[in-house]
Amino acid sequence: MPAAERTGELDLVGRVYVARARMRGMLADYRLAAGDARAGLVAARQSGDRRLEMAALQELGFDTAVGLGVPIAEVAGTLRDALAIAESLGDRAAEAVLLARLAINTVNRLQFTQGLTLGRRAAAAGRASGQDQAMANGLNGLKAAYAYLGDPTPLTKVIAELQPLQRRLGDLAGLEWSVFESAFPLIAVGNWDEARAFIVEAIEINRRSEYVAAGAFYLSHLGWVERLQGRTDLAVRHGRDAVALGEQTRHGWWQPIAVGMLADTLIDLGRRDEAAHLLTAAGSTVRPGQPEGVQLRYLAPLAEATGSRTALDEADALLRGISGPVGSAWLLGVDCYLAVARAWLDRDEPARARGVLAPLLTAAERLAWVPALAGGSLVDGRAAAAFGDHVGARTLLGRAATLAARLGMPIVERAAQAALTALPP
Repeated sequence: MPAAERTGELDLVGRVYVARARMRGMLADYRLAAGDARAGLVAARQSGDRRLEMAALQELGFDTAVGLGVPIAEVAGTLRDALAIAESLGDRAAEAVLLARLAINTVNRLQFTQGLTLGRRAAAAGRASGQDQAMANGLNGLKAAYAYLGDPTPLTKVIAELQPLQRRLGDLAGLEWSVFESAFPLIAVGNWDEARAFIVEAIEINRRSEYVAAGAFYLSHLGWVERLQGRTDLAVRHGRDAVALGEQTRHGWWQPIAVGMLADTLIDLGRRDEAAHLLTAAGSTVRPGQPEGVQLRYLAPLAEATGSRTALDEADALLRGISGPVGSAWLLGVDCYLAVARAWLDRDEPARARGVLAPLLTAAERLAWVPALAGGSLVDGRAAAAFGDHVGARTLLGRAATLAARLGMPIVERAAQAALTALPP
């Protein structure tokens, strides 16, 4: 066979492998998807097709790798290899999607300063490409950093530009995320009905997009909203549904997050033994090298539910390792801060509990993130009382009770009132 014909055949075979890898990844067939992507990469390198090589690396560095639980540092290396090819080709559209994915991975590692930088680069590359889909991809990366910092003003601005693009393009895979994250500014102010409506809409779009695994993540957060509002039966039901879907798809991120968020609900209901059993049984779902945000979602409730000092030390260190702009915190991970602080209180170490809560409360006050402010003030008030600072405790617990009553957060309100009653006159 002539060399040119052989090269063309390899190129065609490689493209088929990469296309099938993408389809199988969407359906959570991660091992088959990875096999196809690797076969596509071999064909691309044999044919010398750099664009195809970049596309194969992209598949190996996107959700297929995440679903399989490939260590995040290895995933980042694959994405950087693909980005180097995009830069060498002057392909700004490819740069946008790769920088966006690096931004999303970095945000999940709770390195928000770097995540914002990558997100801004992604958005700039998308705009420079002159292509609507590339601009949508780039804005998606910028959105992620603002979303998990819980910063409502820039998040709302990015979504306002991004969603019309996604709807016009029919980009369901991107749209489900921007609709889902539209709930975050509403959660911040306790607008439960509208927040719930956005999450339900994201779940409906997800069913049409057929990105199966993400459903567990959305259901977990739907359960969180129900719990914050005190609708605990629904919270447990959604949490269990999320865990069941996580067990079905075995996604390296969404499965342990679903387990951790259901455990948070069970702990709030006083069912620590059940939470501990759930977490212990699901221990193998947290694979080595996963992003810090994924690890914390599991380790923080594990530390509180089981009293494990090892889990507590690990979770505390991960919280202290968060990097972000001055005065910021991982507001979407509020339950992780609260669980670690309560675990320190259980060990009669209120100073360490207050140290964990300080950045959360600073960010919550600055951004008026009321659920975090109410929950954080409750635990901080308990810590102040443990120090013997009854005046400070009364102020903090009073704030928690007032905010919780105003927003309709009965679990926090009852706990704050009980702690106030327990204070000496």
